[in-house]
Amino acid sequence: MNAAALPHFLATPHALALGVWTILTASLVLLGRRLRATPRALSWDRAVGVVACICWLGVNTYWLWPPVRWEQALPLQLCDLAAMMAWLALLTGLRLCRALLYFWAFALSSQGFVTPITREGPDHPEFWAHWINHGAILAAAVYDVAVLRFRPTRRDLILAVGVSLGYVALMVPLNIATGWNYGYVGPDLPESTTILDRLGPWPLRIVWVCLLGALAMVAVYLPWELARVIGLSRGHSRFTSSSGTAAE
Repeated sequence: MNAAALPHFLATPHALALGVWTILTASLVLLGRRLRATPRALSWDRAVGVVACICWLGVNTYWLWPPVRWEQALPLQLCDLAAMMAWLALLTGLRLCRALLYFWAFALSSQGFVTPITREGPDHPEFWAHWINHGAILAAAVYDVAVLRFRPTRRDLILAVGVSLGYVALMVPLNIATGWNYGYVGPDLPESTTILDRLGPWPLRIVWVCLLGALAMVAVYLPWELARVIGLSRGHSRFTSSSGTAAE
């Protein structure tokens, strides 16, 4: 069957990228879980972290390659920071990095899978930069949850929301001073259609961005809170943090 015979969505580079990401991520998780009780587990975890780091370095090298477009080349988009958290979380195990990775990946960077900003196809480097960056973020977050057993707590949620609001507070004046649009909280909108198109004019749009971002983080936390409550109601709890202690 050729591509022309497939449904339109299934024949698009977007759908193909999603399919490849699903296969690669599932393979990483399955192998990681299989190695859990073996001496090779730690080496495999570190290898996944190193690959995430290489992806981050490669993408940012591309954006900073001359001629540099400063309005989008600096690693200041939230997804750039989430990609940095991906390898830091896997290589260091720091709770802060793991918490930010979880909430930024599932609540925010996942939008890059639904409404990708890039309009380029596989014949352009921007296509690969977008999918490698977002793919590494989500793959690392899935790996941290499914293999390394990260479980977010209420404290993690509060921390992630607070850091995110601090990020917005830094990006707004930077965008105003430069005319850039880092964090998508500047006056301009992305060229591609996204949820931002429905949030009204700037600067009120910034308020909606913050509210929706916070709500998205709450939404990806609620299943764990529900599991904790159900566990407690049964007189025990299997809902534990990655450190092995009961979640708060």
